[in-house]
Amino acid sequence: VSLSATVTGNFNIRPSVNADYSKKLRERTLLAAKPERTIRFLEENENRGAYVPPGDQSALIDSLFGAFEKYAYWTFKGLKDYVKQPESYLKEVLNEIAILDKKGHYNNCYHLKPEYSQNISAETVSVAPQGVEAPLESVSNEEEYSFEAPENDEFEAGVSDEDLSDD
Repeated sequence: VSLSATVTGNFNIRPSVNADYSKKLRERTLLAAKPERTIRFLEENENRGAYVPPGDQSALIDSLFGAFEKYAYWTFKGLKDYVKQPESYLKEVLNEIAILDKKGHYNNCYHLKPEYSQNISAETVSVAPQGVEAPLESVSNEEEYSFEAPENDEFEAGVSDEDLSDD
């Protein structure tokens, strides 16, 4: 089967712009703009990314001294959670009253400068929030665990030579 024809004219078709056509265009645009995949959060946190304005400096220093009375060594994250202040403001105030240990057992932990730590009682045991333990001052416990062996004549062993032999 074959078909032959002659073109006699050229026509261009344009849609009539009316309310129905505008509504269809709007629906098509909204459907194309809607994302195919969406992000679903597992836990809703209302305060995510909330701005915390810096508080009064004297109040922050008081709360930091309270923290250092409780524990002698603190990580920056632990202090930030304890005082609930912005990081940059907290670092600025911490540099005035505390020292950051960069080596040793308390690596990356803050402790009070010596001029401020004199006010803290020696009974306070420092347990940093991440589980690092150490006393504020080096206290010797030798008196509690001292053991003096009795003289040879006073000492009676409960083990005889026969018990020690390899039969």
